[in-house]
Formats: sequence, C-alpha cells, structure tokens
Amino acid sequence: MKTIALTLASFMLTQFSLAADEFSQSDRSTVPVVEPDSVSVMNSQSRESITFIMGEDEPDGNQYYTQAEKYYRYNAADGTEHINTKCRSLQEISAYLSAVQPKNGQPWGKVNIVVHSNEWSDLSVPVIPEGPRASVHSIKATLDTNGLAPVSDDLLDAQSELMVYGCGLGKNRALLKSLQTVFGGADSSAKPTVKSSRYFIFYESEEAGFQAKNCKRFMADYHYTHYPSFRKPSDTRLAKRLTRNYPKADVDWVDALSRTVPDTVNANYHYTFRLPVVWWVLFDKAEDRGDMPQGKEAKLVWLKSQPDLLKAVDDYGFQTKDFRWMVDKRSFEHEDGSKSPAIKIIGQCTIVCVLNPLTGEVDGVEEPLVPGANDESFFGIIHSVQGTK
Repeated sequence: MKTIALTLASFMLTQFSLAADEFSQSDRSTVPVVEPDSVSVMNSQSRESITFIMGEDEPDGNQYYTQAEKYYRYNAADGTEHINTKCRSLQEISAYLSAVQPKNGQPWGKVNIVVHSNEWSDLSVPVIPEGPRASVHSIKATLDTNGLAPVSDDLLDAQSELMVYGCGLGKNRALLKSLQTVFGGADSSAKPTVKSSRYFIFYESEEAGFQAKNCKRFMADYHYTHYPSFRKPSDTRLAKRLTRNYPKADVDWVDALSRTVPDTVNANYHYTFRLPVVWWVLFDKAEDRGDMPQGKEAKLVWLKSQPDLLKAVDDYGFQTKDFRWMVDKRSFEHEDGSKSPAIKIIGQCTIVCVLNPLTGEVDGVEEPLVPGANDESFFGIIHSVQGTK
C-alpha cells in the first residue's frame, strides 16, 4: 500500500481573490483582449514592464481578471507597457519572457503576475500546461526533471522585480522563494526580487466609453473561521468563533456576516469558499482495500490510520474534524495509462473570511490605502540575488 501526495484542488465555490467592481459604477463590460505582444500607452521608464493576466472570469461571477486588466492598462501610476492575457502556466510565462525580448535591449523591469491564490492552496495555475497547480512541491518536482527552463540573466536580473498579485500569497515565503528559482534559475547569480501581498487584493473601475477610469487596487485584511462543508453553523455561532479567535479585533462580526458586498469603501463584509483535499491510497490487490467506513465517526477513526494524510492536513493548519469526508473505492490511473486499485479520499472544508478593507483619509475622504511596494508589513519580499556577470 502506498499513498499519493495531498492535493488542495481548485474546484472552489468561487475564486478566492476578489474584484471590487461589484460595488463600483462599472457595467462589467469587458475590455478588448490584448494580444501578447501589444503595447499600451504607459510609462516610459528605461526598462519595459509587463502584466500577465492568468485567467478568465465567468460572465456572471467574480470579475477579478477583467478588472485587473483594466487597472494595469489604464492606471497612470501602475500601468505596464505590455499586457499578456494568453499565458496559463508558469512555463508559458517563462517562455514568453525569453522569446519576446524588450525592444530597448534592457532586461525586463517589473513583471506583474495576476492570479488567484490563497495561503492554503498555493497558485490557481499549473507549473506546466495541464499539470498540477503551482506549489513548492510541484515546482520542485518539475525543476528536478528539467521540465522548466529559467529566464536568462540577460532578460531577468537582480534589478528586475516579479510582483505576484494574489490573495495572501505574501505569507507563503517558501512559495515566493520557489518562484524566484523558477524565473531566475537555481544557480543564477542574478535572481529577481519577488513580492506578493500579505492581504487580499481586489480591483474596481468605472466605465468611460471604450476605456475605463478611476481604476483602483484595494487591499483588505482578513479574519477567518471554518466548518465542514454542507454543515454550516448559524451566523451567531460563527460570530462567537471569530470573537474567540480574534479577541482584540475591532469588528462587528454579525454585521460583517450579514453582507457579501461592501456598501461603503471601508465596510467589513465576508467571503465564503470551499477548500477541498484530495488523497489517494493505492493497493496491490483490490481485495486489500477492505470495507469502507460508514458514518462520520467511523470515517474519522479510519482517517486516523492514515498518518501521512493527517500530517498533510496538519501542515495546512487544519484538523480532520474540520472537513466533511467522502471515502470511496476507485481505480487510480498512472501517467503511463496503467491502473491500480485505490481508495480515493475527498475532504471539504468551507472557509468564511471576514474582509476589512485597508483605507486611509485623503483630503477628508476615505480612499484605498496604497502602501509602498517595499513595505514588508504589507508585502512578502524575497530580495534579489546579485552576483557578477
């Protein structure tokens, strides 16, 4: 008997990152898709910059990618010369940065990657097309098999900056370090700086003809609690848990749990998503699998016989009782097409995040807080590696 490593899968209720157009004046019309080599009208710094929009939004869902594209196209301060909407993996980003070299002969300056993420389940995009989502483990496995070539030091060096815009990713320093290796190389003497927000990221804009105006990027602090999926406690009970978990937080939990969209720029609200765990146990013979446990208590007892699974769940800060579990006999298909008798275990935990927008007063008006990009209280930062070239 052997196990297949834990996967925190990507079939969430809704995407974890937010788009604030739900409370802006925008009409959600989409902007034209920009071909990968197109150039915007933005800044004229000596090094060229590029933004990778790593996904598409559902028409009636969270408009995170749509609003982010508008922001990096039309925001005067943060807009980039290039916008790529085609890449869907880290490998494709690396290949593009290597193939489409800046016209001024300089290495790339700022490279933005806009992607859904969270502190529990890594990035929503794979390392290579059709592969598992990008994590420390999957990145290492790909690099070990020479499946991902870094960008040359001549195109991405110690003065380059890789900014990953995904929610809470800045708290995962190990993953940021892995991303630095992906794009800078394991043995490079000139790796770029890698940064990502410790907070939630979301965007909003207003429509202005064929363009957008007042494009803004927000950050929000978050507090969370959780429960086994499909077994939702009352809002009162959730509020009591949040009070117990965050006794010093100045938040009206019941009020925040009453809304999923903020009605003012600094209003607290909540966001719910499902965190799934998938685990396989493989067997040599089908009869070795035995009888499957029935009922909640029997499943929890059976799960305690899987120490690797328990450790993996614990590494993410959860316990088995936090999930609703399904245990079933299945057949596992290997990469070579062969199959093994197996038990497939799926656990689902629902996360309730209360979001607290970070704002500041500008001329007597509450506006989104815009912290400095080098402020490590807001951003996780893996500093550049400078060597001799």
